[in-house]
Amino acid sequence: MKWLPFGTNTRVSNLLAAVAFISLSKLTLLAFISTFQSFATSGSPMVETVLSTPAVVYAQTPAAEEQPPDQNLSQEWQNLRLRQEEVQRKEQTLQALERELDAKLNRLQELETRIQTMLDDADALKDKKIKHLVDVYSNMKPKEAAKALEVLEEPVAVKILSGMRGRNAGEILSFVDAEKAARLTEALTRMQMPLQ
Repeated sequence: MKWLPFGTNTRVSNLLAAVAFISLSKLTLLAFISTFQSFATSGSPMVETVLSTPAVVYAQTPAAEEQPPDQNLSQEWQNLRLRQEEVQRKEQTLQALERELDAKLNRLQELETRIQTMLDDADALKDKKIKHLVDVYSNMKPKEAAKALEVLEEPVAVKILSGMRGRNAGEILSFVDAEKAARLTEALTRMQMPLQ
Protein backbone atom coordinates (compact mmCIF):
# COMPACT_ATOMS: atom_id res chain seq x y z
CA MET A 1 0.00 0.00 0.00
CA LYS A 2 1.53 3.29 -1.07
CA TRP A 3 1.61 6.04 1.54
CA LEU A 4 0.35 9.46 0.51
CA PRO A 5 1.43 12.19 2.90
CA PHE A 6 -1.54 14.57 2.53
CA GLY A 7 -4.29 12.28 1.22
CA THR A 8 -5.39 11.03 4.63
CA ASN A 9 -5.50 14.52 6.12
CA THR A 10 -7.82 15.61 3.32
CA ARG A 11 -10.13 12.62 3.84
CA VAL A 12 -10.24 13.16 7.58
CA SER A 13 -11.00 16.85 7.16
CA ASN A 14 -13.75 16.05 4.63
CA LEU A 15 -15.18 13.49 7.01
CA LEU A 16 -15.08 15.93 9.90
CA ALA A 17 -16.80 18.54 7.72
CA ALA A 18 -19.56 16.04 6.88
CA VAL A 19 -20.05 15.17 10.57
CA ALA A 20 -20.13 18.87 11.42
CA PHE A 21 -22.73 19.48 8.69
CA ILE A 22 -24.95 16.66 9.98
CA SER A 23 -24.64 17.97 13.54
CA LEU A 24 -25.50 21.50 12.39
CA SER A 25 -28.52 20.15 10.50
CA LYS A 26 -29.74 18.36 13.65
CA LEU A 27 -29.28 21.51 15.72
CA THR A 28 -31.20 23.55 13.17
CA LEU A 29 -34.02 20.98 13.16
CA LEU A 30 -34.14 21.05 16.96
CA ALA A 31 -34.28 24.84 16.89
CA PHE A 32 -37.27 24.74 14.52
CA ILE A 33 -38.98 22.16 16.72
CA SER A 34 -38.52 24.30 19.81
CA THR A 35 -39.84 27.31 17.90
CA PHE A 36 -42.91 25.38 16.79
CA GLN A 37 -43.45 24.09 20.31
CA SER A 38 -43.89 27.67 21.45
CA PHE A 39 -46.69 27.94 18.88
CA ALA A 40 -48.08 24.61 20.08
CA THR A 41 -49.11 26.18 23.33
CA SER A 42 -51.66 28.18 21.37
CA GLY A 43 -53.41 24.85 20.56
CA SER A 44 -53.66 25.31 16.79
CA PRO A 45 -54.47 22.01 15.00
CA MET A 46 -52.18 22.89 12.09
CA VAL A 47 -49.24 23.45 14.43
CA GLU A 48 -49.99 20.13 16.14
CA THR A 49 -49.81 18.37 12.75
CA VAL A 50 -46.47 19.99 11.91
CA LEU A 51 -45.06 19.17 15.35
CA SER A 52 -46.11 15.55 15.17
CA THR A 53 -44.83 15.01 11.61
CA PRO A 54 -41.10 15.53 12.31
CA ALA A 55 -41.34 13.20 15.27
CA VAL A 56 -42.96 10.56 13.09
CA VAL A 57 -40.43 11.08 10.29
CA TYR A 58 -37.59 10.99 12.77
CA ALA A 59 -39.00 7.88 14.40
CA GLN A 60 -39.42 6.16 11.02
CA THR A 61 -35.89 7.01 9.85
CA PRO A 62 -33.72 3.97 10.46
CA ALA A 63 -30.73 4.43 12.71
CA ALA A 64 -28.55 2.81 10.04
CA GLU A 65 -28.58 6.01 7.98
CA GLU A 66 -26.80 7.87 10.77
CA GLN A 67 -24.22 5.14 11.29
CA PRO A 68 -22.37 5.25 7.97
CA PRO A 69 -20.57 8.51 8.85
CA ASP A 70 -19.47 6.90 12.12
CA GLN A 71 -18.52 3.73 10.30
CA ASN A 72 -16.67 5.77 7.68
CA LEU A 73 -14.94 7.68 10.45
CA SER A 74 -13.91 4.47 12.22
CA GLN A 75 -12.82 3.02 8.88
CA GLU A 76 -10.68 6.12 8.25
CA TRP A 77 -9.19 5.85 11.73
CA GLN A 78 -8.48 2.19 11.12
CA ASN A 79 -6.83 3.03 7.78
CA LEU A 80 -4.81 5.75 9.49
CA ARG A 81 -3.74 3.33 12.21
CA LEU A 82 -2.73 0.75 9.60
CA ARG A 83 -0.72 3.36 7.70
CA GLN A 84 0.91 4.52 10.91
CA GLU A 85 1.89 0.93 11.72
CA GLU A 86 3.25 0.52 8.20
CA VAL A 87 5.25 3.75 8.53
CA GLN A 88 6.62 2.55 11.88
CA ARG A 89 7.64 -0.78 10.33
CA LYS A 90 9.37 1.04 7.49
CA GLU A 91 11.13 3.35 9.96
CA GLN A 92 12.34 0.33 11.93
CA THR A 93 13.56 -1.28 8.71
CA LEU A 94 15.36 1.92 7.72
CA GLN A 95 16.95 2.20 11.15
CA ALA A 96 18.14 -1.41 10.91
CA LEU A 97 19.58 -0.72 7.45
CA GLU A 98 21.25 2.43 8.76
CA ARG A 99 22.87 0.48 11.60
CA GLU A 100 24.00 -2.17 9.11
CA LEU A 101 25.47 0.47 6.80
CA ASP A 102 27.25 2.13 9.73
CA ALA A 103 28.76 -1.22 10.70
CA LYS A 104 29.89 -1.84 7.11
CA LEU A 105 31.30 1.68 6.87
CA ASN A 106 33.29 1.13 10.08
CA ARG A 107 34.54 -2.18 8.70
CA LEU A 108 35.60 -0.49 5.45
CA GLN A 109 37.40 2.25 7.36
CA GLU A 110 39.26 -0.39 9.39
CA LEU A 111 40.21 -2.19 6.17
CA GLU A 112 41.34 1.09 4.60
CA THR A 113 43.53 1.79 7.63
CA ARG A 114 45.03 -1.71 7.47
CA ILE A 115 45.66 -1.43 3.73
CA GLN A 116 47.28 1.99 4.15
CA THR A 117 49.51 0.56 6.89
CA MET A 118 50.45 -2.34 4.61
CA LEU A 119 51.21 0.07 1.75
CA ASP A 120 53.36 2.21 4.04
CA ASP A 121 55.20 -0.92 5.20
CA ALA A 122 55.68 -2.01 1.58
CA ASP A 123 57.05 1.42 0.65
CA ALA A 124 59.43 1.32 3.61
CA LEU A 125 60.56 -2.17 2.62
CA LYS A 126 60.99 -1.07 -0.99
CA ASP A 127 63.05 1.93 0.13
CA LYS A 128 65.12 -0.37 2.30
CA LYS A 129 65.71 -2.71 -0.65
CA ILE A 130 66.60 0.23 -2.91
CA LYS A 131 69.13 1.44 -0.31
CA HIS A 132 70.57 -2.06 -0.20
CA LEU A 133 70.79 -2.13 -4.01
CA VAL A 134 72.46 1.30 -3.96
CA ASP A 135 75.10 -0.09 -1.59
CA VAL A 136 75.56 -3.20 -3.76
CA TYR A 137 75.90 -1.23 -7.02
CA SER A 138 78.18 1.34 -5.37
CA ASN A 139 80.56 -1.41 -4.30
CA MET A 140 80.59 -3.07 -7.74
CA LYS A 141 83.08 -2.17 -10.43
CA PRO A 142 81.55 0.51 -12.72
CA LYS A 143 81.66 -1.71 -15.83
CA GLU A 144 79.83 -4.60 -14.09
CA ALA A 145 77.30 -2.21 -12.49
CA ALA A 146 76.62 -0.69 -15.95
CA LYS A 147 75.86 -4.12 -17.43
CA ALA A 148 73.44 -4.86 -14.59
CA LEU A 149 71.73 -1.42 -14.86
CA GLU A 150 71.16 -1.86 -18.60
CA VAL A 151 68.98 -4.91 -17.87
CA LEU A 152 66.95 -3.28 -15.07
CA GLU A 153 63.74 -1.36 -15.64
CA GLU A 154 64.42 2.35 -15.99
CA PRO A 155 62.48 3.52 -12.88
CA VAL A 156 64.45 1.10 -10.67
CA ALA A 157 67.76 2.04 -12.32
CA VAL A 158 66.99 5.74 -11.79
CA LYS A 159 66.23 5.16 -8.09
CA ILE A 160 69.50 3.27 -7.66
CA LEU A 161 71.50 5.97 -9.45
CA SER A 162 69.78 8.76 -7.48
CA GLY A 163 70.83 7.09 -4.22
CA MET A 164 74.51 6.99 -5.21
CA ARG A 165 77.11 9.69 -4.90
CA GLY A 166 77.47 11.67 -8.11
CA ARG A 167 80.97 10.40 -8.92
CA ASN A 168 79.94 6.70 -8.64
CA ALA A 169 76.80 7.27 -10.73
CA GLY A 170 78.83 9.10 -13.39
CA GLU A 171 81.41 6.32 -13.65
CA ILE A 172 78.67 3.70 -14.04
CA LEU A 173 76.78 5.75 -16.66
CA SER A 174 79.96 6.06 -18.72
CA PHE A 175 79.78 2.30 -19.36
CA VAL A 176 76.02 2.21 -20.12
CA ASP A 177 74.68 2.30 -23.71
CA ALA A 178 74.49 5.93 -24.88
CA GLU A 179 70.72 5.99 -25.52
CA LYS A 180 69.88 4.36 -22.21
CA ALA A 181 72.37 6.61 -20.40
CA ALA A 182 70.64 9.66 -21.93
CA ARG A 183 67.20 8.45 -20.80
CA LEU A 184 68.48 7.65 -17.30
CA THR A 185 70.19 11.05 -17.03
CA GLU A 186 67.01 12.82 -18.18
CA ALA A 187 64.95 10.90 -15.62
CA LEU A 188 67.49 11.75 -12.91
CA THR A 189 67.30 15.47 -13.69
CA ARG A 190 63.48 15.39 -13.69
CA MET A 191 63.57 13.61 -10.35
CA GLN A 192 65.94 16.13 -8.77
CA MET A 193 64.35 19.30 -10.21
CA PRO A 194 61.97 21.14 -7.90
CA LEU A 195 58.38 21.38 -9.08
CA GLN A 196 57.79 24.50 -11.13
